Amino acid sequence: MKITLGLQFNQHTHHVAAGAFIHGNTVESWLHEINSWEMDMNRLSAICIPENSSSNMPAGLFVLFNNITHPDISRLIRHPYRLLGGKLFIPFNAALTPVISDTELPQLLIWDWQIFHPSLGFIGFEKKDVLSLSALLLYTPPRNTDWEYARIGITPTAKLKYIGIEKQEEETFAAVEKSIGNKKLEELISKEEEVQPVEENSTFVNIVTKLLAKILPGKYVQQFLQRRITKNNDDVEVKRRRELEKLIKMFDTDKDIALQYAIPLNSPYEKRGVSAQKGTELQRKDAFFTSKGLNDNAPADSWKVDDFYSELRDKYQQAAEDALTAKDYDRAAYVYAHLLGDYQTATNLLEQGGYYREAAAMYTTHLHNQPAAANCLEKGGLLLEAIEIYESLNQYEKSGDLYTQLDQPENAALLYNKSAQIAASNNDMLKAALIMLEKLHQKEQARSFLLDGWNRQAKPIECLQQYFGLSEADLKQQVPDIYKNHTTTSQQTNLLRVLNKIADKEEIKDITIDIMYDIVSQQTLTGNMENLWALKTFIPEDPLLPIDSNRFVNNTKTETIIKAAAPSFKFAADVKWLSGTMLKGQALLIGIKDNSVYLLHFNMINHWEYNLWTNLWTTAIDNNIQFTLVSDGRFHNRLLIHSNPEMLLENKVMEKRTSHDGFMHEVMVGGANWLPKGLLGICFTEKDVVTIHVASGVLVFSHYTPDGILQRARDCKLNGETLQVDANMHIVVQEIIYRHQHFFFSIGQYLVKSDKAGNLEMNDMGYHIYQLSPSSSHTVLRMAVASSGGTFIALFAGSHLKSKSNMFTHDGTPGTRVQYLSDNFVLVYAETLVQVFKASGEKVTTYCKIATDTAVSTILQMPQPAHIAVFEQGGKMNIHHLKNYNHGSNIAPVPDLSA
Repeated sequence: MKITLGLQFNQHTHHVAAGAFIHGNTVESWLHEINSWEMDMNRLSAICIPENSSSNMPAGLFVLFNNITHPDISRLIRHPYRLLGGKLFIPFNAALTPVISDTELPQLLIWDWQIFHPSLGFIGFEKKDVLSLSALLLYTPPRNTDWEYARIGITPTAKLKYIGIEKQEEETFAAVEKSIGNKKLEELISKEEEVQPVEENSTFVNIVTKLLAKILPGKYVQQFLQRRITKNNDDVEVKRRRELEKLIKMFDTDKDIALQYAIPLNSPYEKRGVSAQKGTELQRKDAFFTSKGLNDNAPADSWKVDDFYSELRDKYQQAAEDALTAKDYDRAAYVYAHLLGDYQTATNLLEQGGYYREAAAMYTTHLHNQPAAANCLEKGGLLLEAIEIYESLNQYEKSGDLYTQLDQPENAALLYNKSAQIAASNNDMLKAALIMLEKLHQKEQARSFLLDGWNRQAKPIECLQQYFGLSEADLKQQVPDIYKNHTTTSQQTNLLRVLNKIADKEEIKDITIDIMYDIVSQQTLTGNMENLWALKTFIPEDPLLPIDSNRFVNNTKTETIIKAAAPSFKFAADVKWLSGTMLKGQALLIGIKDNSVYLLHFNMINHWEYNLWTNLWTTAIDNNIQFTLVSDGRFHNRLLIHSNPEMLLENKVMEKRTSHDGFMHEVMVGGANWLPKGLLGICFTEKDVVTIHVASGVLVFSHYTPDGILQRARDCKLNGETLQVDANMHIVVQEIIYRHQHFFFSIGQYLVKSDKAGNLEMNDMGYHIYQLSPSSSHTVLRMAVASSGGTFIALFAGSHLKSKSNMFTHDGTPGTRVQYLSDNFVLVYAETLVQVFKASGEKVTTYCKIATDTAVSTILQMPQPAHIAVFEQGGKMNIHHLKNYNHGSNIAPVPDLSA
């Protein structure tokens, strides 16, 4: 019986690839594909496969792997083969049919190797047919050429350092102007729609005036002229109203044409002087703000648009939104800059559209935001211009990074060294070491900075971890040296924490255990049991240690004496701590020292770390710095810092660490140079960042992505009309409260509610409002309000203001802070006094008072109920359990509790 051997597809094979087939008949294509496999080509061999038994033309090349471990087959090799019985190659995802065993197969095969190809059939070959890949190459004979002047390698071309195009900022807007055109409005409105006015003959009026002057007293001529001027002015306003009505109609039919005649409604630079003549036709040359003249104070013909103001702004904003939807960023920016006077929004749109130079010019000239200008130039690849600004901002490491991108290592090294020395002078040894290691590749100098950081207790744990990481080859000597010569008693716990990370290294295991025993035994002799945990972590294989440790602790317990003083922590007393917040169960405090901003990161248990931004200013501005901290743990793990004056606060990531002294969540902290000028408030929502800012006297409601890309911007409306405010009013940026899909903030004496479209509801509280503090997001909305008349509680039903309590403090200053805690505790604090109240509906009663040594910077609620942490500007934190201060009656004398 004759049986035909065949191939059957089988995708469930689990074998090792032993070779591969490459289709094609050129050596170039074969070698190109083999090179893509990422295998050692010197160890491969191959055989050329003919089209058929009677042809010398190759159909392809079969490559033998020769037991080399192959890469990812599915990703790199198109036609892999596997080996059966040591002699037969078949496709990787195929099986023989009928099935032949591995013992039977070699007896049936007569050649050294056989290939069973699905279309070429069964092909046999001997070992002598196998070629090395180098045999596929043909070398050309040497030429008789004089190489006396040759140099090693290819002579490199000159490196391209910079390409610059002198393009003026106004060209962007001029292009839009040109595309819009400059026809007269009357040419585009049908004659039937127009009401033709009766024009007077000015020549005739002049003749009559001269005749009257000869025959009548002067006062009658003056009265006549005054009546003529009044009538002319009235006629001008009538004609202008007619033009504005035409303009609004045109926006409904053709926005592009309407933009020909759109007149500026607002500008940060209002025109000064007197117009030579009042026009009655809307022409671009009469009322167009070119970009070159954005801050030009020359005279201009100002049109009175009071009755049309709100409607025109709506038309302009809709035109800008349509342009933004079409990704026509330059036109959208033109509308915001020239027609609406909102330079911040215009600049954001220019940046989105890739007009980086124009955006940087706007940031520099009109918004006075140098950090944003530098960042914008960097995005646009204008690195030399960005470096110039970064250096002026003392951002030397950043400037060095850009010089590195430009392949100018000498300039980069100078700035890296300068940045490292500044970091060291600010006691940030970890940053100085990382610059030396990662940017300058100076390992020994980095080690020196890290050791200084450990000795100075400046981020000691991180510094020592990095130090040991750079001493891998010498840990046997370095670990004992650090313990004996560089570790004080106060640093022993930190040393154990670092050693715990490396205790499993075999070469130092005995050393670390000896050090642990030494430290723990010394501490337990003095009654300090805090590091007994180290026994079971350093020696995990001993199951009795935890039991013995607990028995020892229980046998040595003494009666605990409860002291009246509150638990206290001290930190960086030379930093002036100004503000703080809680995010993901972690305290984050902002402070200043010299020309740097410090961030205290505290896990609210037993561990804190410092981060800082250095060299942020050169003049004495300490007393004028204001920080607004914005976060919402419901939606994000980010703390956004707004500073006034603006500073370049680059994002820092506080990593999650699950150790007993670590942080349970990752948080990101930094500034945002894309925030608008005239900012009134900011908050996070589920998806975006919402801002409210004043642009040319108008309150604007904007939505951004978390990265600062503008999504939409609309005027705030009160009763359907655009809300105008005093453009020069003093603004303290506030964190907007976001509850029940509504936004709450204050303007002057008004408590304001807004929906997501910017429609406002304003409630007059009777006094200037300094701060709002809401109750927990899990409860019915209540707000503690600090005002110039005192402090009160605003109560809400859903998002609607229902009522308010009486004043429970009767004096208020801009420095008065208020905080609504859980359990309906309300804190009011200023300077060195904290007043605690208990709220129940509209009734608020005095609870206790707490005195501090230095001014209070912030108060945060601890994870435990009714516990608060009072942070002082002088670097101290006291924890108070408020219920310990309740004497059973609010009528009893109020206790003053010393911190």
